[in-house]
Amino acid sequence: MGRGRRTVTVHHVRAALRGAQRLGLDTVPLLQRARIPPLLLADDRARVSPEQFARLVRALHRVTRDEFLGLGTIRSRPGTFAMMCYASLGCPDLGTAVERGARFYRLFPGGPNLALERGASPGREAVFALRGGLGPHEGGLTAAEGHIVAEWLMLIWHRLAGWLVGRRIPLLWAQFAYPPPPYAEDYEPLFGCPPRFGAPRTAAGFDRRWL
Repeated sequence: MGRGRRTVTVHHVRAALRGAQRLGLDTVPLLQRARIPPLLLADDRARVSPEQFARLVRALHRVTRDEFLGLGTIRSRPGTFAMMCYASLGCPDLGTAVERGARFYRLFPGGPNLALERGASPGREAVFALRGGLGPHEGGLTAAEGHIVAEWLMLIWHRLAGWLVGRRIPLLWAQFAYPPPPYAEDYEPLFGCPPRFGAPRTAAGFDRRWL
């Protein structure tokens, strides 16, 4: 995302298309359907609007029939995420809901290995972590593409947690297990906190009271 009115970097557009390209699909009609000029992909400084990117993702969902957009080691059938949400909605609190959602995806070989870690002592923060799965070089991704998929997973689960409680949950910190990408300045607006790169793992911390 960019500053001011948020925009999406061309790096994310390229990464979103990677799975369809791996499947041998023609991506030019998908870009045109999203009203993104195909030549834009050649400009590393280019950006698209959130509406353009959302249209592209919807088009990719339809043609790949995969909620991972062809970027995972397995296909995630349409409706999988919705069923995980249904399974989590009946939980008594957010901590149980997030843990149930993470367990749900661990049922699928090659699915994202997500974990919620609760601090053992009073006052400790809760940590949402990505433990491999859809990471760099997995499923035929390049390192840069794997990093973007990891970011998407963290963003989606942060937004899901906020949706479950009806409020945006502020993150205390966010860290990523790779060097700063070319679009590193976009992380703070996305996650709401300064990012740390080169960390041992990709994870985010928040106040445990939200659980």
